[in-house]
Amino acid sequence: MFGKILPYSTDFFNYFEMHIDICIKGAELLKKMVTESPSDQVPSAKQIGLLEKKGDEITRQCIEELHKTFITPFERNDIYHLMTRMDDILDAVEDVSARIVVYKLETRTKPIIITDILVIAITELKKVVLGIRTKESLKDMKPALNHIHKLENEADDLSREAIGALFVEEKDPIDLIKWKEIYEKLEEATDCCQSVANIIEGIIMENS
Repeated sequence: MFGKILPYSTDFFNYFEMHIDICIKGAELLKKMVTESPSDQVPSAKQIGLLEKKGDEITRQCIEELHKTFITPFERNDIYHLMTRMDDILDAVEDVSARIVVYKLETRTKPIIITDILVIAITELKKVVLGIRTKESLKDMKPALNHIHKLENEADDLSREAIGALFVEEKDPIDLIKWKEIYEKLEEATDCCQSVANIIEGIIMENS
């Protein structure tokens, strides 16, 4: 695999791997944050904010190198879309953490479960990101890719179920709006994981 590709100077894989590690740290902090009381959530949100800035910087550096590098490991558009879509994961995580702090939301069961799913999905995504450096085949990648798709479906189902329950059980319309936004943003984060997995699957197929 990738045998037909010419040598390249910039290690784009390093950018991908640094970024996915930050995504995992951010998701783990969010998982912790949704179990905390509002007074304890601020420090976690600040840490996530710092991680999001690091992720933005890695993305910026990667795209800057992409403009300067003549020979790339695979299509430029694929590198750009992979990097920016990974950054979308971190943006969604940071968005959820910021809203939780602003809204001063108490712990609920479903966000805890969805953040558990998100951490697992990003951890599986790391296997796939590492796989494109080590030139693993699509067959080798399939277990992780399938797991990511399954997790994304689980998160979608949970989010829809939680939003549906809000309209039945939540008496405060303001709290309903707040929680609906949280569930939608958590779903967006898991959707981004699936999008990254799809991009990598396409890269493997194109270069095998």
